[in-house]
Amino acid sequence: MALPLQEPPLKSGKEKLNLVSDGSETTPLFLEKRSTKTSDIFRSAMETMEHKSRRTKERLTTEFRNALEGVEKKKQKTKEILSKATTEILHAMEDKDQKTQKRRVLGKVGRVIPADAVPRFTEPFAYNATCGSVLEMLFFQRFWIWLSKKVPVWIMPCTLTYTGLAINIICCSILIHYSSDGKGEVPSWVFYLCAFNIFIYQTIDALDGKQSSKLQETQLEEISDHGSDSLSCTFLTLSISIALQLGNCPQLMLAFQIVNLLAFYSTHWQTHVTDVVVFGRIDVTEVQCCMIATHLITGYFGQSIWHYRVDLLCIEIRYLLVMISIAATLLATLGNLRIISGGKTPLDVYVQLPRKHGLQIMYPFVPISCWTLLMLLSCYTTNLFNTSPCLFCITFGFAFSKLLIKLQVSNLGKVDCDLMDSVLVAPIMLCLNASLCLVPEHTALLSALVFTLMDFLRHVTYLFWDICDLQDVKVFTLKYPLGHPKNKAGSRGIYMNGLNNEQIISRIAKEEKQRKQ
Repeated sequence: MALPLQEPPLKSGKEKLNLVSDGSETTPLFLEKRSTKTSDIFRSAMETMEHKSRRTKERLTTEFRNALEGVEKKKQKTKEILSKATTEILHAMEDKDQKTQKRRVLGKVGRVIPADAVPRFTEPFAYNATCGSVLEMLFFQRFWIWLSKKVPVWIMPCTLTYTGLAINIICCSILIHYSSDGKGEVPSWVFYLCAFNIFIYQTIDALDGKQSSKLQETQLEEISDHGSDSLSCTFLTLSISIALQLGNCPQLMLAFQIVNLLAFYSTHWQTHVTDVVVFGRIDVTEVQCCMIATHLITGYFGQSIWHYRVDLLCIEIRYLLVMISIAATLLATLGNLRIISGGKTPLDVYVQLPRKHGLQIMYPFVPISCWTLLMLLSCYTTNLFNTSPCLFCITFGFAFSKLLIKLQVSNLGKVDCDLMDSVLVAPIMLCLNASLCLVPEHTALLSALVFTLMDFLRHVTYLFWDICDLQDVKVFTLKYPLGHPKNKAGSRGIYMNGLNNEQIISRIAKEEKQRKQ
């Protein structure tokens, strides 16, 4: 009988681990060795990877460092090249400036400035003046000083100057539009506008000098200021003549125009001799205030107010006012002539400034006397002043302005004044036309105006180009900012305005003491 098959008994977990190594069974020692070997392989692989990573990192760091060093070397090389190029450019500019300066000093740049005056126009400008009239001391000088602090630094002095001139020309043109012959009626609002215009012009004329000392004070600003004032003198005198309707008395209107312009010229003639602008106790400010009052009264009461007769003197008010004005202006002119002939200026008490001597001080008399004579001849040999007094005065006004500007150039350049000028050609042709009757009188007057205006503008344009080249400045913009070594700001002369007299006197005494030591 066959015995039943018996399944082998199941082994426990512990027994399964006790297997022999020759066949299907394994011992725990083998597993431990196998695990240790795997750990060693993994550790070896990690060390290898870490070593490669370290080498890669070192290689990348070295390459990055080399790249940075290369960039720094290129940057340093580029900087050296730029520095060398900049130095060469600066040297070239300095050489060019020196050559240009030498050429200017030799007189090869001047278009209208005389060759012997060019060196003076390359030097810093010094403005010497004494002022302090009654109204200035009472109010205006303090008002102008306060207002000058409110003017922005981006507004150039010449911008202020030519703004005032433009306002004067516009207002006078409106008056001429209504009364071209100086006899017609003008609306009241025009006189109010003229009064306001004179106040604005007066303020601007005071501010441009103070703005000049802040930004740029050169011969350019000096000529612009006084050249514009010479034209404004013509237009303002003409506006008063129209307000008073002096066209009804041409001789008085002509005398009024000539005397005012001659007084203005005598002031600059005296400056040409003494190098000091002298203002009196009753001067321009008071005259301008009288003009404002005249326009306000005319606007309120009408032009007929000036036609009332003064029974005691049997003369109309307008004629009396003009005669008083002419007498006062002649007295001021005589005062200037006294200084020209050797009289002392207010500054001579404190400091001795060089002045002209000899026959040369009389040279400015020649062109202005020719201008006056030609104006009188043109007036009395033709009927132009009776028919077109305003156009006649404007024509001779531009001629006068050019003569005054040339006198200023002579003063600033420390040279003798020219005896004749091309601007007198038009007045001469007017006198010749009166004798020869070549063209109608009105056509001749218009031609004279065009010629005079073109000659005036040409001269002024070339003069400004010369000064801008010689002084290295611009007219309506600041070429070098404040603080730059080439900036022309600051007052270098002696300017006594009545409020700073003690400071100026103290400074003069201190400089004189240092000079003696």
